[in-house]
Amino acid sequence: MILATKIIIIAVFLLMVGYDIFAVIKNKKATISRVIADWSKRFMMIPFTMSVLTGHFFWTQSPGYSMKLYLLIASGVIVLTASIFQIFMYKRAFFKPFYKAPYIMIVPGILVGHYFWGLVI
Repeated sequence: MILATKIIIIAVFLLMVGYDIFAVIKNKKATISRVIADWSKRFMMIPFTMSVLTGHFFWTQSPGYSMKLYLLIASGVIVLTASIFQIFMYKRAFFKPFYKAPYIMIVPGILVGHYFWGLVI
């Protein structure tokens, strides 16, 4: 199973790199990086979600750490609610700073990824 997972990760990575090279040749605005950067300016939950994955993968927990399932569920509900709220309220003045600087959501995302969804090694 571990070998199959590694093969899938490598295949997806190579497919994404291949598509990005093709997109740069055909249309520089169609790259994966460009689309994600554009989306992150409209939806602040994209950089937050990517940083949650960063905290999960690269800032691991020590053995014996007990993840509280109710905290994981609660944080998931909060993130989902904030995402839905933002989709409908994105033009409001309160959210304008987040669209100019979507990286504001990176540090909280890394902390959530570590403390609420930490990978125990």
